[in-house]
Amino acid sequence: MTELGDRSTEGRMSRNLGNAYYGLGDLKNSIHFYELCIKVTTEVGDRYREGSVCLDLGNTYCELGAFKKGIDCYALCLKFFYKSGRPGIRMRSI
Repeated sequence: MTELGDRSTEGRMSRNLGNAYYGLGDLKNSIHFYELCIKVTTEVGDRYREGSVCLDLGNTYCELGAFKKGIDCYALCLKFFYKSGRPGIRMRSI
């Protein structure tokens, strides 16, 4: 994916892998790919995707019982949604 220079696609595929691992119950790999997606989407400036992946990451941490980390992710999620410029998304996230 990186060879093509399409970091946005790399971010989307990383999120998809995170979702697949979450579905399999492999939360450690799920977290790995969600964090990779956040890193990539930060680089490309996709605030909306950063926010939505932070929500996924928060859910995963809560599933593991790491509620403090989950809360931190949810707070970050709100920050990204506010910066995304999508008012409908902001209202649903609150």
